[in-house]
Amino acid sequence: MVEAMIKKILAIYGAGSHAKDIAGIVASTKEYCDYITYYDDNIDVLLNIDYKTHKDFHRDELYLIGANWPKVKREISSKIDTYRSIAPPVVHPSVTGKRNFLDLGVVVGAQVDLGVDTHIGQHTHIGAGVTITRASIGEFSTVGPGANICGDVLIGNDV
Repeated sequence: MVEAMIKKILAIYGAGSHAKDIAGIVASTKEYCDYITYYDDNIDVLLNIDYKTHKDFHRDELYLIGANWPKVKREISSKIDTYRSIAPPVVHPSVTGKRNFLDLGVVVGAQVDLGVDTHIGQHTHIGAGVTITRASIGEFSTVGPGANICGDVLIGNDV
């Protein structure tokens, strides 16, 4: 008897440019998921991409937040964390350094160097070309491309 293949579906909440950047990072990992779908309340950004409404969600879908602004990420999370599972960290294959201090929902872009003693909080996004070492970055934050964060630095939540 042939078992049906279970497809791993990733739901990205948000469908603007930041969400599409995240989808690109996910696609670069090749084994992270089989299919990406988008949820967004702005129908204009959903044209020409596959999307669903909140009524269509599946409990087995993992999710990432595709918004850039910390306040928006926190709002989305507060609405869906009770019935969805946060995806494990998504790390572009070109990232160097330690990866064992990344919380759920973290997205790390291309050419990032994660040095020793680095902790990245839940739903935090790290842009391309960032260097982080001996630093802790809180939840729902966004680090822009090219930033250098070094030397016993603590960055709080929602930054």
